Amino acid sequence: MADELKRLVAARGNRKATITRMYNYIHAPGEKEPAVLKQKRDSLIKVFAEYTELNIDISLLDTTEENVEEVEEKYFDIMAYFSKYIDGDGGPSSSSQESSFHLPRIQIKSFNGQVGDYQSFISLFISVIGKDKKLNDCEKLYYLKTYLEGEALDLIKHLPLTATSYVNALNLLKQRYDNKKQVINHHINLLLDMPGMTKTTAVGLRNLVSLTKQHIGALQSLGAPTEHWSLIVIAILQRKIDQYTLRAFHIEKQSNDDLPKLDDFLLFLEQRASALEAIGGGTGDSSSRRSSLVQHEVRSRLFTPHLQVPSFRRHH
Repeated sequence: MADELKRLVAARGNRKATITRMYNYIHAPGEKEPAVLKQKRDSLIKVFAEYTELNIDISLLDTTEENVEEVEEKYFDIMAYFSKYIDGDGGPSSSSQESSFHLPRIQIKSFNGQVGDYQSFISLFISVIGKDKKLNDCEKLYYLKTYLEGEALDLIKHLPLTATSYVNALNLLKQRYDNKKQVINHHINLLLDMPGMTKTTAVGLRNLVSLTKQHIGALQSLGAPTEHWSLIVIAILQRKIDQYTLRAFHIEKQSNDDLPKLDDFLLFLEQRASALEAIGGGTGDSSSRRSSLVQHEVRSRLFTPHLQVPSFRRHH
């Protein structure tokens, strides 16, 4: 077993030295031929795959940790260099890069294990990274790990950087987070937990409407029968608004015996927000405005002079 371990360690050292020499090569001054770079890239991919496999074999015989991160950083630095000077300047995409405008770079937000964020994260990651033909599966796995945090990263962080590990990582994430029941419960809980408004403002009402539409839209896309939930969602929203807004809604609908629909209630809240903005109450409080009106009326009565009403009684 000791001889086998020595052989494996020596072989790993050989691959590691090859990667280091290639790293030094790309950072050395002087012009590099694209044809040579292509050959070196193909060789590097093979060497790095062998290095990764040797690490796995050695870990079964020896628990001494190898500084894998250093080698991985060198590998991806070299691959980035190859992509820039082989595919970047002379590739078919160069003409599009010279267009009259540049689209903003797509930013992938890190995923930390929140069930409700999984679909948007994985869809964007696959679109930007997963379908990039310039990247091999080892590189895709490396980027996937950099975009994960917390529980999600813990799920795959010990997978070795190999082509098969990338597919395994995607499957592990899918099994853990692509759960329709959990996502539905997540959005229902967010609906229930929306904060109530201590002050009724146009901004607050619009935010309430916007969040409600987002969660209902997400639930609809998941197949939840939200078309039958109007009364329940309205009851939830009524607990979030102030009594004056709620009273205004009931007054408006009292002549109509039909059951209220969610779309109608949301439309009422939007119209209420527009009315608050129109009278300059976009950031005000409906109850405080009502109090101000009452105080104004009291002050008007206090400071209005008492008028003597002439008597029209007939004198006898």
